[in-house]
Formats: sequence, C-alpha cells, structure tokens
Amino acid sequence: MLPALTHDALLANRVRYTQPTVGYRVAVEAPLLAHFAATGASRPFAHVVDLGAGPGAIALMLLVQGWAARATAVEPAPLHAELAARNARDNALEGRLRVVSAVAGRALEQAVEPGDLVITNPPYFEASEGPVSPTPVRDAARAFLGSTIADFVDAGRRLLAQRGRFVVAFPAARVTELLELLVRVQLHPKRLRFVHPRPGREAQVAFVEAKPGRRGGLVVEPPMHVRLGGEAYAAEVDDALRGRWPAPSARR
Repeated sequence: MLPALTHDALLANRVRYTQPTVGYRVAVEAPLLAHFAATGASRPFAHVVDLGAGPGAIALMLLVQGWAARATAVEPAPLHAELAARNARDNALEGRLRVVSAVAGRALEQAVEPGDLVITNPPYFEASEGPVSPTPVRDAARAFLGSTIADFVDAGRRLLAQRGRFVVAFPAARVTELLELLVRVQLHPKRLRFVHPRPGREAQVAFVEAKPGRRGGLVVEPPMHVRLGGEAYAAEVDDALRGRWPAPSARR
C-alpha cells in the first residue's frame, strides 16, 4: 500500500508533482540546483542523468523548462522510483524520462547511457551523524544508507559523456571534502556558488559544477541569499522557483 501522497505543483504549475506527505519531499535546493545547472550552459542538454532522483523533481524541471531533451532518473527507493514514473506520465513525459531503480553505483549495470549533464542532490550526512528516523524513506533522504558521497562522485564520473558537466549540491561545511573527491576522479571544479539562508548568515549549501579535462579555471560566483529582509524570497530565488529561467539556445 502506498503511503499518504500529496499532489503539488512546481515552477508555477508547470510541473505536476506527486510526492509522499511524510519522508523525502522536494525542497528549495532542488529547483535552485536545476536552475544553477541551466544558467551554466547556453544550449539544452541532450541527455540528463539525475542520480538519487527521488520522485524526479530535477529531471522533470529541466525537461519542462526546455533544458533537457531526454533524462534518466536513477533512484534506489522503490516508492520514489514508482512516483518518478508516475510523475513522468502525469506531465506527458513518458517518452523522454526513463526511470531506473538502482543505487548510484549500479546505474551502469542498468544500461544508463552517458549524460552531457549528470546532476545530483544527494543525502547530506552519513548515517552515523545524528539520530536515525523511524521512517526508512525519510532516513534515506537525510543520510547515506548503503552508499557514500564518494559513490555518487564515482558514478557521476563514469556516467558523464565526453565534455559533459557534473553538478552537485552538498553542505557548505563539507565542500572541501567534495572538491577533493571530484579532483580524485579527474573532475575539475569550474563553478562554485554558496547558498545562504539570509544575508549575514553562514552558507548552508554549496552548488558545484565540475568537468573532465584541464585543471583550474574555478569561478566562485556571488553568494545566493534565499531570503532578504522578510519572509519573501530574494528576486533571483523567486524567479528560479517560479520557472522564470533563461531560455536555452536551440543550437547544439
């Protein structure tokens, strides 16, 4: 039996999205990460691989916004994989979004083709850090269970097409660890942006884009502040959440 579900809308009703009421739920990081990937490119991606996709929010948003021609959502939790397939149907994207039920490190065994964008918003903590949730799906969203951030980085490198981009969100406090893992597999960071809840507050999340090839060339972009003085989102965050994204070029 499926747990209680909610039927939500993302990007100002452009995406119909079903997700569990309890457990993993799409947060502000997912649309902001997808927007970060889009703003770093000029042309739409031919194939996007979303590692640890949950019910498919990032892949769905990139498809609907015209930034992906096709996508593969790789998700180990059966419930989330089922919901990702359902969300593809509800948004008339069955032929463009493939759902693969597998952990990140086993995606190649499922004949997932390389992506010119591999994107992931993985769990942020190790299972040993903090209390374990009594809800398995919620715990898997919070902490790595049966995998590590190194597994996600390794899988991303192996699934990346030549000249592709690997885009990842991770806690700002662990960004040094992430950068070291990327360089270890010859993915060289090219863009880095810290996300702060408000001006004057420490960054909570870092968005990183890395590419194979030459070292160097890292650009640290201006900080993103989710909110400014009150409870309203900052303008660029509001634009990202409402789907006011830059339009991709039709050329490839």
